[in-house]
Amino acid sequence: MKKRFLALVLCLSVLFTMFAFNASAATRTVSDNGSGTLSLSKGGYFSGDTSKTSADVSYGKKWELYAYFDSGNSILRFGFDTYATNEDYAYGFHKNYSHQATVANSTYSKQTSNQAAKNVWTSKIDVHHANKPVWSLLF
Repeated sequence: MKKRFLALVLCLSVLFTMFAFNASAATRTVSDNGSGTLSLSKGGYFSGDTSKTSADVSYGKKWELYAYFDSGNSILRFGFDTYATNEDYAYGFHKNYSHQATVANSTYSKQTSNQAAKNVWTSKIDVHHANKPVWSLLF
């Protein structure tokens, strides 16, 4: 009887932890809507310290933008490089939560293998370039 009770408590604890994590998970996303037009989800904004804007992104050369979300608590660096590697790439940062970066397009998808701790940048991830990339930060 005691073993069954402990097993039930353990199962309930695992389920509660899974639901608690899923309830707190959030994603901040930048999407290419075509023709170099970018959109942000969850009220983000692009950095002001770059000459690129959401309207003049070009896939003909290397570029990189920063998107800030949650009043600057999370940052997503993302871009495209045709010079040597022909890749879509992303890496992210969050001040308060552990997080992972993802990059996907019409052909490929990749997510950082490990979650970065709060206040630490994720590793850079990249995929071979294809149409309409989507870059995101999951925390």
